[in-house]
Amino acid sequence: MTNSPRLPGQDSPVSRRRGGTEGFWFGMAFLLGGAALFMGIVTAILPDAAFLFAVLLGFAAMIALHYFTWGRWLSRVIEHEAPEDEPSWPQPPIPPEG
Repeated sequence: MTNSPRLPGQDSPVSRRRGGTEGFWFGMAFLLGGAALFMGIVTAILPDAAFLFAVLLGFAAMIALHYFTWGRWLSRVIEHEAPEDEPSWPQPPIPPEG
């Protein structure tokens, strides 16, 4: 790789780190496993806490459903929507000069 300046017509070099996504999923699995272990221990000590964890899990499921519905799906729909698919705004009438 050279350190020569890039001309305006040249494409920028593509460099991607492969470890970002795998590290994220490993971290999420670690956090969820730790949370499940914590909830199991607390539920063994306080059996009434199972209802609290069920309510919290329900809230988390609603947030995840909202994220996947509006965050991921809708952004893909908007990307594929062409600008000419939308009707143009009507032009306002021009008042007569006088």
